[in-house]
Amino acid sequence: MATQTIHFREKSIDNKQISLLPTSRKITKRERMLINLVKEINMEPIVLEPTQSVFDLDSKSDVTLYKQITFTPVDNTKEALERVGNDSAAFLKIINDGLRSYTAEKAKSDDSIAWQAKDEDGNLVPFSGTTISEEKSKQLAANVLNMAKMVFGYTKELSRDEKRVAKDKAQDMLLSNPAIIDSLKSA
Repeated sequence: MATQTIHFREKSIDNKQISLLPTSRKITKRERMLINLVKEINMEPIVLEPTQSVFDLDSKSDVTLYKQITFTPVDNTKEALERVGNDSAAFLKIINDGLRSYTAEKAKSDDSIAWQAKDEDGNLVPFSGTTISEEKSKQLAANVLNMAKMVFGYTKELSRDEKRVAKDKAQDMLLSNPAIIDSLKSA
């Protein structure tokens, strides 16, 4: 078994210590992302999991399919170019895709660029609503689901439309309470 060391602020955990950690729960998606980030920073191979959502005729439902592949970061541009078969056009496409993604992510946190909405024709229009943080949005979603289960009969057995109706009713009920609105607006 290969030795794996994970570094966090000058402390490290090796495989022996990892095996002593509780194993009664699955690693969360966020923990998996952090582990992969540490591995990527340390230029270690990471497992990527591309997904594809398709309709399955056998089960007559939408399914999500997964593939697992190992990705090893490169140390320099020469290695990267070799990885794509020395195809400079493919290399530049990959670089530009990465730069496009980087620029878009950077713009999300740039307060000098205003967020806008799109109208029914797809034209950009000024956004005049009140947004809440991602954390508050997750809390609201969890509360909506819990309220839908408690009050509006939401169960896994319901159809998609029935689930949506139960969640819509729960959300309307929660958002009709001024105290909840004030809580969502607070930082």
